Amino acid sequence: MRELLIHLHIPKCSGTSVNYEMIRHFGAARVLSGQPPLALGRLAAMTLDERNAAYDAVAGHFAWNVTEYFENRPFTAFSILRDPLERICSFFNFVHRSTSHPANAIFKKRLKSLNDLTEALMRPHPIFFKEWSNYYTRAFSGLSIDRFVDGDSAKGVLGPAGFGATFDEARSLVEERIADRRLIIGEQPLIEAFLRDKGVLEGSLTHRNVAPKVDPAQSDYEVATVATLSPATRALLLEWNALDMALLGAVAPDSVRHRGVAVVGGGASPSA
Repeated sequence: MRELLIHLHIPKCSGTSVNYEMIRHFGAARVLSGQPPLALGRLAAMTLDERNAAYDAVAGHFAWNVTEYFENRPFTAFSILRDPLERICSFFNFVHRSTSHPANAIFKKRLKSLNDLTEALMRPHPIFFKEWSNYYTRAFSGLSIDRFVDGDSAKGVLGPAGFGATFDEARSLVEERIADRRLIIGEQPLIEAFLRDKGVLEGSLTHRNVAPKVDPAQSDYEVATVATLSPATRALLLEWNALDMALLGAVAPDSVRHRGVAVVGGGASPSA
């Protein structure tokens, strides 16, 4: 049975043309893509044989769990790593430029600068759980991750109350998949080499912006970059992404690049 290639595309992760190259290589009809709830609904309505016959690749905002729909089929999942703070800045700018995004209204009203962010603002809005906290850990391990459980701050907790998972379990799953070569994660050059080896890519990945560049002087919001983050905002975002930073520090320490983060004992933590 032919290998299935799975691109775990972390939202606002790379800005590159991975999905485009996969569709170009395999053909749009043979790449499972689109919004995960709809795409997974299509898979659930098919038999295992139908799924395996229909698709050569998966490309989109999927987590590791998508592999469960292709039982006993050889596959390799891969993803370009990006520091969580860079990913959050990219997402902030994207929401401000996208009037159709469900978070656009609250960003325009209450978050014109990323440095206006507070824990009080983050708590009641699901968008901050879904997009801004511990996305890598959730995607690569397949475990659900909640920043708050029953309304109480629960740093480092995986899953809803009673789920029973721990960060060490999530890390072990990811490390096992990397060791088995079922999961390839790293910076863009590593993923380019992997795709060239698979025959999907001939040259290099090109940058594909999801929104046009905005002149900060002509913008109605403060364009966010890691360099513009205040110490308080940086600390808050690192706290909310503590699991991601620890995971990257454990399995891909070269990808934890910010000077505000130190790799410590196989994990990562905010430096003093």
